[in-house]
Amino acid sequence: AVTDDGPVLVYRDRNPDEVRDIALTRLQAGEWSAPVHVNADGWKIDACPVNGPAVDARGTTVAVAWFTAPDLPRIRLAFSDDAGRSFGPPLEVAHGNVIGRVDVVRLDDGRAVVSWLQSGRTGAELRAQPFSRDGKPGPAVLVAATSVQRSSGFPQMVRAGDGLLFAWTENGSTPAVRTAFAPLR
Repeated sequence: AVTDDGPVLVYRDRNPDEVRDIALTRLQAGEWSAPVHVNADGWKIDACPVNGPAVDARGTTVAVAWFTAPDLPRIRLAFSDDAGRSFGPPLEVAHGNVIGRVDVVRLDDGRAVVSWLQSGRTGAELRAQPFSRDGKPGPAVLVAATSVQRSSGFPQMVRAGDGLLFAWTENGSTPAVRTAFAPLR
């Protein structure tokens, strides 16, 4: 994402003890800064999780959403007011039957909308929910039913006019990319 202070990049870091916390680095004067951990989740896993973070920024406010599972699967969201130099405490977006594959979009009013996959009765559900910077959640929305298969990929969400445009891969005999539009209120 690009802040008023330049680009930021988020990724799942890995330390020698296999702890996989989310980190952010900033491009300053042509060089990437030392990483800042968004939160110390302490997720230790001896594998390479494909479930990475998502980031969006407006001005110097950065929103990062991510999947973690130090004790049970969780989706978290954290805000930074200083272009990613530090972060406030994480907000719990969802936990339990979550699969991850998150995305995040900042809105003009300061809120961030997080999308994620969650296990449902017949497969996976693509869900989205707005959160204010003080942690107040808006209503969660079921965007679509989809698949938990790895080949279903990572659903994406972008701002489009007065709403959000979602795109995801639908598996089946003829795979297809599906879209949905949700107006913002």
